[in-house]
Amino acid sequence: MLTELPRTAAEISPGWLRSCLAESGHELGAPEFTAGPLENAIGFQGNFARLDMRNPDGTEGLETLVVKMVPENEQLRAIGRQLAIYRREAAFYMHIGGAAGLPVAMCYGAQVDAETGDSAILLEDLSHLRTGDQYAGFARGEAERTLEQYARMHAAWWNAPELKSFAWLPPWDLPEMVSYIPAAYPPAWQACESIFEGRLTEGDKALATLLGASIADLMNHAGTGPVTLVHGDARHDNLMFPADDSSPPHFVDWQYVASGRGMLDIAYYLTQGGEAALVAAIE
Repeated sequence: MLTELPRTAAEISPGWLRSCLAESGHELGAPEFTAGPLENAIGFQGNFARLDMRNPDGTEGLETLVVKMVPENEQLRAIGRQLAIYRREAAFYMHIGGAAGLPVAMCYGAQVDAETGDSAILLEDLSHLRTGDQYAGFARGEAERTLEQYARMHAAWWNAPELKSFAWLPPWDLPEMVSYIPAAYPPAWQACESIFEGRLTEGDKALATLLGASIADLMNHAGTGPVTLVHGDARHDNLMFPADDSSPPHFVDWQYVASGRGMLDIAYYLTQGGEAALVAAIE
């Protein structure tokens, strides 16, 4: 067990940071560093810290890094362990990373607790980029740039034999996921009915009932061929956009990366971050 594996900013020690960097061929240039919460970083299944490692003597070196750790909330952490998403994301950065075929944060090291599956990942600081806002929704140009990148990744990994060589990469119809999602659906739908009472039609309710009864079958179907590398959590919130209106975004939060049908990412992105009228016009 990695006793030094940090789970909060206060637990990031010089020894852990030095060993994690060394494993990936990097060195801790500055003798000291400060660690604090990453501003405006809201993670459901992650806890973020920002490291300031600017050398006081002005010499070149890494200036800032982001550490992604497991959530402090025990219930959320237990769900993540059950689905092995912490180990999965660390493995993605260690074994695929930029080879995914779209822009991702550079990884400077990652360690996994062999006993719990918890991880701590050292990532490039992308906080200078603008984070997508799922609630505000995407603009057409943002959607086009995003979907083009997903298509590039899906094409690069389409039925790739390498997908089966990654023991850590699960299929979309992983039994643990197929049992978890249908079990979580009924209470989620009940909450939805309560929140949107008076706005749901009988057709909406009938569709929701049909969906609830079909989730497992749909997930199993999505895990069949042709398969490719899928992000698995293709929300607008998981994109970091540059200031200009032409460059592609960086894609973050790879905890649910898997092999499955590429349309999973496309459909998830369009339905979770776009106004119905805009999506109908461009999908």
